[in-house]
Amino acid sequence: MTTERASEVPLVALENKISHHAPVKGKLIPLRTKAEVQASSETIPVYIVEIPSRSANAILNVLRNVVPPEVVLSLQHLRRFARADYLPAHLLSTTTLAEGDDDIAKSDGKPMTSHLLVSPTSTISLSDLEALFLEHKDLFNSLETLIQEIPVPVFAPTSAVQAAEWSTKYWPTIYKNTNPYGPHPSMVRRAELELMVDGKADEYMELARKVAKECEQGEHGMGIGAVIVERGSGAGKTPRVVAAAGDARFRGLLPEPCNGDGVAATCNVMGHAVLRAIAMVADKRLVLEELERGKKPLPKELDPAVFTSYPLTPMETHFAGMTQNLTSGGYLCLDLELYLTHEPCIMCAMAILHSRFGRVVFDQAMPNTGALRAENGSLEYGLFWREQLNWKYLCWQWEEEGSEALLEEKVIDDAHA
Repeated sequence: MTTERASEVPLVALENKISHHAPVKGKLIPLRTKAEVQASSETIPVYIVEIPSRSANAILNVLRNVVPPEVVLSLQHLRRFARADYLPAHLLSTTTLAEGDDDIAKSDGKPMTSHLLVSPTSTISLSDLEALFLEHKDLFNSLETLIQEIPVPVFAPTSAVQAAEWSTKYWPTIYKNTNPYGPHPSMVRRAELELMVDGKADEYMELARKVAKECEQGEHGMGIGAVIVERGSGAGKTPRVVAAAGDARFRGLLPEPCNGDGVAATCNVMGHAVLRAIAMVADKRLVLEELERGKKPLPKELDPAVFTSYPLTPMETHFAGMTQNLTSGGYLCLDLELYLTHEPCIMCAMAILHSRFGRVVFDQAMPNTGALRAENGSLEYGLFWREQLNWKYLCWQWEEEGSEALLEEKVIDDAHA
């Protein structure tokens, strides 16, 4: 589940506000879920046939005896009938219009024929379908019953853009303003507006880069950073940075230094930026709890070299020392936002999920180790929104203007962020 809250501000108000706001230097690209990626690539073969428009109902009645209702329902995202002017270009060559038979094709300027999507080819054999149409050839008038097999998408489209692409590539497709394979479009749009309307998304990404650089220059770890933000709901609530953490994997368990590639087994896995930032939030919640009880916060008893939740840089210390930047009484990182310089590894992606974050934004994709993207060319895990998981959150990749120059030395692809 996800607790993505319903904002008190209407979408229209957010749209108007962002149109009058200083432009943010970048854009959010929503990640597709694992199910969305799978749905976008799977097709099945179906039969189509051109029929006289006046015989449409009669032919449907004939087909009801061989095409079960559940089969028809499974293809609700596809038009059952399509006139020639709505067909993809590659199918136009088989119409009566293409053959120049104007008497059959049109009457008083109106099309007299349309193409019928009959059923998947698995429902009935081609020979049986041909025999069925031959038995009712009077319904086709002088039309030749030319049955074609074409591929069509198995699943419904998840956007109007995708529906338009499929209508051109396969068959006229319907978009019903929903997404059965991921977050509802309105939820994603509202969240994007909230992230952009305050003009802060780019600032948080810049903070993540700065804390990453501080840790890298201090030789604590690689140039990977994380920033956690609390965004209160309701009017007058201002987003605030809760914690900032850089990578500290070089502060390992063994006396010898970890290899510079960040992949060596001697690196301290507890030093990943995501885990450090989450630990800082946990420490802050303990401090707030003690302060609410009127007690002095207890000193830490754990070895900081192992668990690395202690701040190591000026920026980390600045945010770690503040207590007014996190609402007390909260649960883990519930509904907090996380801004990352790099796509997190499997370990950190699961830590994000178990910490109950509401939104995650990352900059550099990690095709060999990142666990959030589900597209081809990645690990294809999509661990931010999957049916098998007991928590889901919204996720975007950040694309900033001139992003090629932002990371002077990109982290190698095989590093686990």
